Amino acid sequence: MKQRKISGEVVEMSFANPEKIEDRANESILIKKLETKLLVVVFRKTDDVIFIITAYTTSKIDRYLN
Repeated sequence: MKQRKISGEVVEMSFANPEKIEDRANESILIKKLETKLLVVVFRKTDDVIFIITAYTTSKIDRYLN
């Protein structure tokens, strides 16, 4: 997240009101719309702990929200 200049606050706030969450076998993908881009967060949840694997922004909105 640091390399991609995504703050922890933005990622944390995205969990409160995501556009979409896709559950996969070993991880989940959260998608949150930010002004002109999407924030994509790949994470694992065990009990009450959320482990962020990666987070990135993309301008390919149609690819992720359709």
